[in-house]
Amino acid sequence: DPDLRRILIASAVVMAGIDMFQLYLPLHARAVGLSASVIGLILGAFAVAAFVVRAAIPILVQRFSEEILLLYAIFLAAATYVLFPLFTSGIVLGAVSFVLGLSLGLGQPLSTMLTYNYSPSGRAGESLGLRIAVNNFIHVAVPVEFGGIGSAFGLSPVFWVNSAFLAAGGYASRRRAQESVG
Repeated sequence: DPDLRRILIASAVVMAGIDMFQLYLPLHARAVGLSASVIGLILGAFAVAAFVVRAAIPILVQRFSEEILLLYAIFLAAATYVLFPLFTSGIVLGAVSFVLGLSLGLGQPLSTMLTYNYSPSGRAGESLGLRIAVNNFIHVAVPVEFGGIGSAFGLSPVFWVNSAFLAAGGYASRRRAQESVG
């Protein structure tokens, strides 16, 4: 099913974005000399944003469709990932992490909702199980691939390649989102 396939792709790139943040932001922050406490605060900014934006989902869905919100969230996350290697300040990295938390905090529940919505009749559990399987594959495969990139080229390219990965995922899921506007 093309709609379900696009949502599974979107879910996978959102999950990859979350995993890469949790794995590589602390490495970048440590490499630029930030303390463990500051790194914890930066990670906390992401978590607070994800919590806050989830409370706003009903309001956002009334104004925009789920597909449009998911598309915007993925492209905002892609744009945010470009910024991480450019900054060394804990405050700036915290602000960038907050924006990333807003975007990926939207992406996870929206992809779950859309997986359910696009499930074939009577097969919602199967579709949600497939989403979990895809996400678990991402938990294993993406860190290994990005670890290779980081080993070969350093930390900055990891963030930039992840940005491209998110943008490509947004592009792959955009068709349905554009159709829902028209």
